[in-house]
Amino acid sequence: LIHAQMQEHFWEESVGYEAKVTKGFETLRSNSFDGSKSDKARDFKAPLENASQIRSMYFSGFAKCLYPVQQFQSDAERRLAVVLENDAAVQKWFKPAPNQFPVYLKNGRYEPDFVVETTNAKLVVEVKQDDKIKDEEVLTKAKAAKEWCCYASKHESEHGGKEWIYLLLPDTGITL
Repeated sequence: LIHAQMQEHFWEESVGYEAKVTKGFETLRSNSFDGSKSDKARDFKAPLENASQIRSMYFSGFAKCLYPVQQFQSDAERRLAVVLENDAAVQKWFKPAPNQFPVYLKNGRYEPDFVVETTNAKLVVEVKQDDKIKDEEVLTKAKAAKEWCCYASKHESEHGGKEWIYLLLPDTGITL
């Protein structure tokens, strides 16, 4: 009871982030799914009849994705995968496996939807419903991811790499 009362009056003011680069890359982990135990993997380019069921579906047919099978949380994510596959500037992309690409926050961690490498940049991409773009939690994650990109870009520039850029995309802005 006392702890709950204390939490109601707790506040913290962030003065920034501290970053420590311990390594320049991490080997990709396998996804926790392969599509073999359930529904057959679908062609990711084919429009969906029932997009509300997308979280239980598996998709394949990628040329630039680092994983042969992917799951999407929304049809907007699937449409973004189509855009990435069709964009000549995109070299490779992936949806990080759980704990594959953490961006740390003061009270936890955030996993972006996509990581993309183009001919001249690396992108951390988040897809959100249009009405959630300005939510405080979304903006907090975006701020942390932008800060992460600044540190990663600094590290890359010191080692001849590409700039990292954070993109927050509204779902309605992803069209085919």
